[in-house]
Amino acid sequence: MVVRNGQQAVPVKDWLIAGLGNPGREYGHTRHNVGFEVASSTSKLLSAGPARRVAKSKIRVASDDGRDVIIARPWTYMNLCGPAVARLVQTFRIELANLVVVHDDLDLPLGRIRLRMGGSSGGHRGVQSIIDSLRDARFIRVRIGIGRPPDEQDPTEFVLQRFADSENDLIRSVVRESAKAIQMCVDDGLDPTMNRINGLNLAAGHAEPPSDA
Repeated sequence: MVVRNGQQAVPVKDWLIAGLGNPGREYGHTRHNVGFEVASSTSKLLSAGPARRVAKSKIRVASDDGRDVIIARPWTYMNLCGPAVARLVQTFRIELANLVVVHDDLDLPLGRIRLRMGGSSGGHRGVQSIIDSLRDARFIRVRIGIGRPPDEQDPTEFVLQRFADSENDLIRSVVRESAKAIQMCVDDGLDPTMNRINGLNLAAGHAEPPSDA
């Protein structure tokens, strides 16, 4: 895709947003599926088109200031999502700097959102699957805090649990702010978005970031 700036053709870089989760109703609204919820919220925020199947994923496409934003939910189990994401990157010719992977994070408390470029998987098997399939870790992560399980509970069981009723208002705020952060990242770049979002603690009552942040 190109846009015209006078006589010069300027390439427009498209984006791929991959929200991670597990397919199937039994996994709906579980902690491990918060990436799916952010993807859905982002689709609504950007008024994305109808869903379709591409490369073992459900995708919707939005237009944002001349860029196509492909919003995907890999329709594979979390631990095997890497090949689907890599195929989408190849199909849509996405530069890795414009790949955003949204996933749950046990090491962040509920109410926290963190963006960063690159780094290790931090033990997240979905992210590791993507790194292995791309053979590269230089893509953007949106890490959604889900908190640690009680000491006696297996983390594998914890991430597959649904959010408690008392957590629902907070996680809805987190999902909304994460979608806004993705839009800001596409529009304004990663660094301004990190400056705005990474210090936000929604659990402390900051349901909306300051408008002049």
